[in-house]
Amino acid sequence: MGNRKALLFVNDLGFFFSHRFPIALAGQARGFDMAVAAPESSASAAHLAQLADHNIKWLPVPVRRHGLNPLRDLRTLETLARILLRERPDILHNVTAKCILHGSLAARLLSLPGLPPLRVVNAVSGLGFAFIRQSADARVARSVIRAGYRLLPPAQRTWFIFQNIDDQELFEREGMVRPGRSVIVRGSGVDLKYFQPASSAPAAPRRVVLPARLLWDKGVREFTEAARLLRSSHPEVHFCLAGGLDTTYRQHVPEAQVRAWESEGLVHWLGHQSDMRACLQAASIACLPSYREGLPKALLEAAACGLPIVTTDVPGCREVVTDGVNGLLVPARDAAALAAALGRLLTDRDLANRLGAASRQRATAHFCARALANQTINLWQQALEADSAR
Repeated sequence: MGNRKALLFVNDLGFFFSHRFPIALAGQARGFDMAVAAPESSASAAHLAQLADHNIKWLPVPVRRHGLNPLRDLRTLETLARILLRERPDILHNVTAKCILHGSLAARLLSLPGLPPLRVVNAVSGLGFAFIRQSADARVARSVIRAGYRLLPPAQRTWFIFQNIDDQELFEREGMVRPGRSVIVRGSGVDLKYFQPASSAPAAPRRVVLPARLLWDKGVREFTEAARLLRSSHPEVHFCLAGGLDTTYRQHVPEAQVRAWESEGLVHWLGHQSDMRACLQAASIACLPSYREGLPKALLEAAACGLPIVTTDVPGCREVVTDGVNGLLVPARDAAALAAALGRLLTDRDLANRLGAASRQRATAHFCARALANQTINLWQQALEADSAR
């Protein structure tokens, strides 16, 4: 009998490499033939070369990351169903809401007599704007998502992975997943050998870095207002936005607004960072005032680099930071509280150093990418063994 086959279905190949590549490698190490389904528009030549180098099969599937379009969504479903019929994977691992809904429906449509069983693993990496915002469009999106999950109730061969307990409890409370059919795997983890503390103290000026795409829901406005509040007491500190524009999201910060903040002298926009290790090693503090997360990889990387962290007391962020241990937690959408916490660390360097050392210890103890990837493969094995036991 040949190797078991696993197919990861993601909406962006770059996201696969930044967040899910360790899972594919761990799957191969445990005897799985690996494939990834992702949109052709997200596949660069470098991505395809890396897949070929690691003997991971690429299967193009058209997926729109945002919004609803019945014709395009039907095309996604049809393409995926054809792939599943042709490839016959033992495990279908869907990541993010749209892939979960399309993948689960395709698997349900193919649950026919005579076809080999397909075990479905749905990885909820975060709930997105629909569960953060209270606008009319967010409420509509929230209703559609809830209805979609309820129309696709977990079957005997379906499991869910959550990154934090808040999301798991919400899904169970809303009837979108049955109790006992999910596990917690705390994010994608971080490469502890690559992301390490700087060998020497960063050169002046001191930097407070927000490592995230420029989206309002990441707390960019509050970060900028905190910089304004701290400008007179800490004029030597640079407040840096380390992230690119993402106009595919309605919640993106317009470039004109970022340029205006720069002209005012509030922030330094570093743009998209291809080398986050160097960016974090040059920083004094990492700050993510997000409104809600699954489990932010940027904070895991900051913790691995030994940085003190200021973030919000919301799902996902508080999975990484314990207040007063390896960072400081503040309420979401509160620029004054954010400024006070940042000011405290900028003033008390001994405290900042102690919290930074604890960040590295926490990353080492809880967020090793290889260990977390193996937790996912353990669930795959559990799914296969559950079928064999019946």
